[in-house]
Amino acid sequence: MSPTRIAVYVIATLVAVFGVVFAADALVESDEERLDELAVSIESARSGTRSERIAALAGDEPVAVVADRHRVWIDADEPESTLRAAIDDALPELTDGATIVASESALTGQRGRITMRLREGRETPVDLVVELALADHQFSLIEVRRMR
Repeated sequence: MSPTRIAVYVIATLVAVFGVVFAADALVESDEERLDELAVSIESARSGTRSERIAALAGDEPVAVVADRHRVWIDADEPESTLRAAIDDALPELTDGATIVASESALTGQRGRITMRLREGRETPVDLVVELALADHQFSLIEVRRMR
């Protein structure tokens, strides 16, 4: 077998292996990508449905809704509408048509965090923090917090 033919086989094998690796990476979604998609889902929602998108992330654990120094715990067996109402009460900016002017998401171990800065008109911006737990590649809501 000639050296040229061997080189062609080696190159073809390398191309095939790298092709499979790149295809597998494209097909498998990472936890960071899922977290980014959740952030975009909340950002892109109409202002009146942002709290619905957040409440839909509730899992089997109680969720804390925090506004300034006031904290409310919503049990997992409560209807989603109860959690949504608590979020709307604590974060009226979500339903009042505030614009999201900045957003970032971060995954640290088994905890995800989505931080958004909301601004309505000339009002002082408000930061919204959505804390999530990661288990079995699924995110579930732990806390929604409003910070000034």
